[in-house]
This record gives sequence, C-alpha cells and structure tokens, in this order.
Amino acid sequence: MPPSRKYMSSKKNSEVPTNVSRAEIEKKLNEIDQIVHDATSSAADMTKVALVIGVIAIAAIAFYSGRRRALRTKTFITFTKSP
Repeated sequence: MPPSRKYMSSKKNSEVPTNVSRAEIEKKLNEIDQIVHDATSSAADMTKVALVIGVIAIAAIAFYSGRRRALRTKTFITFTKSP
C-alpha cells in the first residue's frame, strides 16, 4: 500500500539537500564503532560468566555421580555362615 499524499507532500518539504562533510561521517562512524565495541565487550563478559557456571555444574555432576557410585555396595549377594 503506497503512502498517502499527505505524508509524501510533507516529506518533500523537509528534504532539503545538505552537504555532509567527511568529519561528520567519521564522527558518526566512530560513534557506531564505540557502540559495537561496548556491545561485544559486554557479550564477552557474559560468555565468560556462562562458561564458568557451566564448568562448575559439570564438575558438581561428576562429583555427585562418582560419590553415589562409591557409596554403592559392590556385591549384590552377601553370603553368611550358618551356625
């Protein structure tokens, strides 16, 4: 559905050709670069935290499963002497 004429006419009036300097472009690109850098650094921190939690969880599971196995009796049948 094409936009109504009301919006098209107001858009033409607001579009005044302006010259964009190289400094303005570089400034905007530096802002974008800073935002991307902040996002990636925070994502890296979250990844490290998740990795540490995962390692601790795996170690805990291995410890408790090994402990259960060690506490279990080795033989299923016990022999007793009758008097």
